[in-house]
Amino acid sequence: EDRTSTPIFLEGVTSSGTHRKPGLHPPSAENLHSVPYPSFISGLSDASMEAWMANATAPRERKYLVSAVWGFQGLSSTLKTRMSLMMQCEHSPACSFTNLDPLIGHVRRRGTALGPAVAQAVISAKLQSTFCFEPTGDTPSRRGIVDAITAGCIPVLFSPLQTRLWPWHVERWENVSVLVRDVGQDVIAHLAAIPSREVARLRENLAELAPRLTFAVPGRPRP
Repeated sequence: EDRTSTPIFLEGVTSSGTHRKPGLHPPSAENLHSVPYPSFISGLSDASMEAWMANATAPRERKYLVSAVWGFQGLSSTLKTRMSLMMQCEHSPACSFTNLDPLIGHVRRRGTALGPAVAQAVISAKLQSTFCFEPTGDTPSRRGIVDAITAGCIPVLFSPLQTRLWPWHVERWENVSVLVRDVGQDVIAHLAAIPSREVARLRENLAELAPRLTFAVPGRPRP
């Protein structure tokens, strides 16, 4: 996704949902569309993709009800939301919180590749969780949403703008995610109260959606 531009339907709106100042509009064009970030399983062979999806979407009990994985960057409203969710998470045994900032700093000091270390931390947490907190950052979109879907973890969104992302790929976000408008409430208790049959429905829909959020290796189109 081009993070320097904004889809037509988000013109004049910031990540926090407020309108931009007059004259500060993002670029717009008839062919400007919102597309998802490449998932971590993009480029796998068809056989490997099927094996991954069978494991990631298999109905099983996961260790945590919800996970939260991020660093602390973005708009001030974003940081406030992330801090509130982190505090809720750290006070609940049903939630796993991973702060990526220390990991990123450690890897950079060692001079090793950043991508594999971060990917391992992110995917490990999401594979162990039924729900994944996905607050906004610099923009309403974030790669974590794609990673959650392909890991069989139901995304928990915190802005209505997020439910308007990637219309070419996701038709109805209410079929694959949970939208929470008030982070002041006990979000973890809210998720725990969702009926098991609704959780099963969302996860079944995730399994159908996940392959559409992957990209094939150039020259090897996916059937």
